[in-house]
Amino acid sequence: MRVAVIHDTDNDGYMAAAVIKNKYPQSDFFPARSYDQGRLRELPGLVHGYDAVYMVDLSAPPDIMESLKREAKKGFFWFDHHTSAQEMFGAYLGHQEIGKSACRLVFKWFYPGEHLPDAVGLTDRYDLFVDQGQETFKRLVLPFQCIMERLRSVPLYHKTLTSNGQEILHLIKLGDTLWEEEREDFKKAEKWNREWPRQKPGRPYTFVVTQGMKNPGRAAWLLRQAGYSADFYINQNEREDKFTYSIRSIQPEADCLELIKEYSLRGGGHPQAAGFSSGASLFL
Repeated sequence: MRVAVIHDTDNDGYMAAAVIKNKYPQSDFFPARSYDQGRLRELPGLVHGYDAVYMVDLSAPPDIMESLKREAKKGFFWFDHHTSAQEMFGAYLGHQEIGKSACRLVFKWFYPGEHLPDAVGLTDRYDLFVDQGQETFKRLVLPFQCIMERLRSVPLYHKTLTSNGQEILHLIKLGDTLWEEEREDFKKAEKWNREWPRQKPGRPYTFVVTQGMKNPGRAAWLLRQAGYSADFYINQNEREDKFTYSIRSIQPEADCLELIKEYSLRGGGHPQAAGFSSGASLFL
């Protein structure tokens, strides 16, 4: 059976794709981001002729989702947990549920009743930022994600998925060095304080902004630990006259999706972590 896997390009997306590779070793993989409309519109043509199409850790506009369903000869399966896509939950085969990472949803779909592998469990905790104040989050989860972000390849994620406990601990030890370097880099990085007037009644939104950082989730964690008072952390990237933004909540009540909706930005994600894109620089 020919299997196509469309996956997000963060740790959760790659790990979810690796779980499918474990089930269907000859799968073909198509990375994408929810806010990259050009890439999303290419996907139905790319998966033409496949028997099954799996979409994990991201969504697309309804017309594209329907096109993907039509292209899949034997089934289109969608696994997602993003609040921004909640209105489509239940419309397709697979499993959509808020509060569980995509890699966890996929693993439990294929291997019900089995214990989560260490790699899935660590990715699940990081993606949802579960118990982020605990010592194990700092000692295990953060270093593990540091090393995994250097392995942007489904086969390498699959190798990690099937690793034993000692091998995972060895990866975490390597990740410790990278995490220390990241903390130093972020400490030295230029940071800008910005604020936006609200489109509705309320005080302005406040931001800490960086440019070109590769670890927005961990950067936001550092800001929280340091007691920053801004509402959000935003990292801006520029490529070919297109600007992409990763946004993370610093304050518990700050809602990334509300901000995206309020300013009619093109993006999606979770209340605490999201992304959007723009044709112009919005902060710098």
